Amino acid sequence: KKAGNGIPALFSAWPSASRRQGFPRSMESYALAAQDVNGILLPVAAAWLAAWDREATLDLYSDGLHPSTAGAYLSALVIHAKLLGKSPLGLPTSLTTRSGVTITLVPAVAEILQQAADQVWTSSTQTLRF
Repeated sequence: KKAGNGIPALFSAWPSASRRQGFPRSMESYALAAQDVNGILLPVAAAWLAAWDREATLDLYSDGLHPSTAGAYLSALVIHAKLLGKSPLGLPTSLTTRSGVTITLVPAVAEILQQAADQVWTSSTQTLRF
């Protein structure tokens, strides 16, 4: 814990689509960084791989670097699970933003993403303690 009782949380980002072979090294780098700062790892990149293991055709990138709606949803599921210590299974598949825009995932896709996030969360040994 740091001076203000904060715990660093490192978001394990994914490499660009053109560098998908870089996932293992990227994930290792974030894990080592989290360890070095006595922080917690938010294993988003691992969840992307777990999702593709379930359904290889999932489009998690929007432009080869940034996440699609599905990629952002999966990232949020991992963060939710890690920060709250709760399974992401059964979370809503749509939301309405403050501006009134509704974002909805196909329920079958959302289920795959929830399962991938849950797999990564349950296999992770780090949890935040408030």
